[in-house]
Amino acid sequence: MKQRFKRQTLTEKKVINSILRFYTLATIAETNEGVQWYNEANKYCRELATRFNITISQVAGIIAAFSPQCGWQENKRFALSFLINSTKVMGNEVRTSKAQKILTLTSEADIYNALSINNEAWKTKAFFLNILNPDLITDVTIDRHAIAICIQSTNSTKSLSNNYGKLTVIQYRFFEKCYAKAALQLDILPQQLQAIVWTVYRRLRELRLHNDAKGWQPFDTDGNENPF
Repeated sequence: MKQRFKRQTLTEKKVINSILRFYTLATIAETNEGVQWYNEANKYCRELATRFNITISQVAGIIAAFSPQCGWQENKRFALSFLINSTKVMGNEVRTSKAQKILTLTSEADIYNALSINNEAWKTKAFFLNILNPDLITDVTIDRHAIAICIQSTNSTKSLSNNYGKLTVIQYRFFEKCYAKAALQLDILPQQLQAIVWTVYRRLRELRLHNDAKGWQPFDTDGNENPF
């Protein structure tokens, strides 16, 4: 199967091989981190759900709503700050309005649909499903890092422009299918593979942990909560 993408013609074989090359560079620690990443995110959702007396689906949806172009620590900070004060605009009005709507919903399907406009936002919806169902095969979170792993060499990684995150549904499903097929060869879940190779990519590009330049912690040194 072939797919046109940014003036390139990609094949499944080429993309799968690229993903596997990144995977082979994973250390034991990176592999363990990737395998557990979505389970740890799910655990965080459970903690917030208990604290704010809402469902895990609602928390996962709110986190997903704030996730575009956002590091994980910052993503958690947005979600926590929103749940403390859901009337305050966090990040931008579009993401905040999505989060506010999610607070009124209980169905997983309704929350999933609320994350998109015009039935798009495939990455955001996949992120929601991966966090909510970390041990099930659902969709794969295909962001710019996941795409870079598909089209770049392990010895020549570089940042991709935001334009690379603008995919058609056919392009998105192509990359998703490649991750799923590569994961099948490794006998792991697609989202686990995506998370593992992201940890490798992060190291190769010497990115800060979860792209969190501010080093935010949920509590300050005196034990006081530290939201936005």
